[in-house]
Amino acid sequence: MIIRYFNRFQFSSFQSFSIKIINFSDRIAKRLLVVFIGLHLLYFVVKNHPFIDGNKRPLSRVYEL
Repeated sequence: MIIRYFNRFQFSSFQSFSIKIINFSDRIAKRLLVVFIGLHLLYFVVKNHPFIDGNKRPLSRVYEL
């Protein structure tokens, strides 16, 4: 939809270049966000794993209510 809107106009080379930079930076931002979320998930899995704890807690105590 947006691309159709922009295709109606003639772009200068600077405008085309700036749009390419914006698209490239959006891809980088999305990849960094995925990596950031993945690292946080990995951190919480490792942090809450019972055998990585210094006390070596058994599984039965972890899930005890």
